[in-house]
Amino acid sequence: SFATTGDIVVVTINYRLGVFGFAELGHLDESHTGSQNNGVLDIITALEWVRDNITAFGGDPEKVTICGESAGAGAVNALLCSPAARPLFHQAISESAPARFGPAGHEFVDDFRAELAAVTGEASASLEDMRSASVEQLLTAQQALLDKGADNLGVTLITSQRRGFRPAIDGLTLTCNPAEAVAADPVPLLIGTNADEGTLFSLYLPTEISDTELADELTRIGHDADAVINAFRTEYPGESNRELTVRMLGDTLFRNSSLTVADMQADKHGTACPVFTYLFTWKSRGFGGVFGSMHALEIPFVWKMPLGPWKALLGENEPWPPDLSDRMQRAWIAFVRTGDPSHDGIGEWPPYDTVRRPTMEFGDRSAVLDDPHGVTRTAWSV
Repeated sequence: SFATTGDIVVVTINYRLGVFGFAELGHLDESHTGSQNNGVLDIITALEWVRDNITAFGGDPEKVTICGESAGAGAVNALLCSPAARPLFHQAISESAPARFGPAGHEFVDDFRAELAAVTGEASASLEDMRSASVEQLLTAQQALLDKGADNLGVTLITSQRRGFRPAIDGLTLTCNPAEAVAADPVPLLIGTNADEGTLFSLYLPTEISDTELADELTRIGHDADAVINAFRTEYPGESNRELTVRMLGDTLFRNSSLTVADMQADKHGTACPVFTYLFTWKSRGFGGVFGSMHALEIPFVWKMPLGPWKALLGENEPWPPDLSDRMQRAWIAFVRTGDPSHDGIGEWPPYDTVRRPTMEFGDRSAVLDDPHGVTRTAWSV
């Protein structure tokens, strides 16, 4: 639908995942130094292909916009931080980017080798053993490693309970964090999150969370517990500690880090290289509405693809809201084509700044909100 509606060439790609995509193997074989970002290197290779070949498909190699959601937005962030990638794209769209990269180093892969040896019944697992292992053995070992890394605290506001394979700042492919990247070398950026990011990741939380547990967890991760709790109770009066924890979870995983990037670019570069921020607020009706404006719910609207699991989230006999999908996709198309997501279906979408903080809402309506949920946003930095 992007191609037919917006006259845009759409390129989707594959890249390595798991231990061969995001694990450092250089200590096992010097020639593999930097392998922790193999997945990013795959994406860079795809962007080089676009540069060299997209003209044959009617595309413009001087107008490349990268776009991703969740892990895909993490990949967008990684490309922002990669000197090799920066000449290969000109704009970026980041939907619900995760809060951080993974830790650099080879300890993780050494733990994986131990798990693989346990799966295969060998005393140890060499690099050759990793290469020759079956897909099933690799996945079993990866799952065991992730499960063993679980944080068994009763409450956590950070979903990295399980150790995952992800990009890392290695000084080779990735040289800085996303905020530093846009401060030094900005690109026009469309970035945002969903109102209920935390619901998808909250099923492990206990049904009851005491005041002490909530305060202790906030202190543990380095925040002023009183300031954060008071701000959330002010914005969401009457909600239980568990409901507030779910909201905090969404902020610590996605909103806070996305706004940090937006703040940095807006502060350093203003409208010379604009940022446009959005907040997706349409609430799913399925499963009793428990997931609300959950993580990833904007995807079928942006792509006009109400298929598969998205149908269940809509709710039985609930209509698909095509007007919302149209508003979002037209904004993405306008941004890709002109660098400005404004269109007559939503009106003017002003560039973001750190005074007014204008943010486009996509929900039952579309309107510009100034600093939505500003009370809680401010409390995180106290």
